[in-house]
Amino acid sequence: MSAQLATPTRSQKTVFMALLSLALGVVLIVATHRRDDHSGQKLPFVPPPKEIKHFHFGYAETMADVFWIRALQDFFICDRAIENLNHTATDKCEQSWVFQMLDLVTDLAPKFGMPYYYGATVLSVIVNDPQGAKVIFDKGVRELPKAWDIAYRAAYHYLIELKDSDGAARLLVQAGENGAPAWVFSLAGRLYSEEGKTFLAKSVLASALEAQLKATTPDEVAIYKIRQRLEQIEKEKAAESASSVPNPQAPKKSQ
Repeated sequence: MSAQLATPTRSQKTVFMALLSLALGVVLIVATHRRDDHSGQKLPFVPPPKEIKHFHFGYAETMADVFWIRALQDFFICDRAIENLNHTATDKCEQSWVFQMLDLVTDLAPKFGMPYYYGATVLSVIVNDPQGAKVIFDKGVRELPKAWDIAYRAAYHYLIELKDSDGAARLLVQAGENGAPAWVFSLAGRLYSEEGKTFLAKSVLASALEAQLKATTPDEVAIYKIRQRLEQIEKEKAAESASSVPNPQAPKKSQ
């Protein structure tokens, strides 16, 4: 009499599928690590394929957590600077590895708030990937419309990085309608003035800087870039103020 194999129970199937999903995520994480080639040079960061979101076996949020943790390990890297490979504060990043990781994480777990609140801000301020940050902010505002802090940070990005005052004002109104302090409504009307722009920019950057300074292991590169952006805002404000002051030596128009 031949022995029959026991049919797996429902709990055993659940554990197996969870482990399979986790193992697949780990394999892809290893594949995304930058590594040395035979010449000793660093190979580019490799983002996971977008199609992976269709192979989570019902554990999309678990896989999202795995990729989120991987992204945090190289969160401030611009691997695709448009101007040169030695990323500086003035270079723009385009379709960066960090953006592609965050895009996948938010596809797998669209209600996970940290990639929108923290990740999109990193793309905007530190990685300097303005279009990538726009995509993530837009997803966050769409998926979590009641999270006013995401809309508020998105307003900064629209105003300062994208130069879109109308979009920023709309986002501030949305933030105000969902629990933000009442003064955001008046700020929305002041965005077309230099004073209003500076207030919004400094409030978001100061919040990002405070979070880094209070972190268990602060990232010196991130702190430097945030402070650099704050200094840039101050310089732009001073230049704008200087240009608006009448020059007493300028020739007067004839009557």
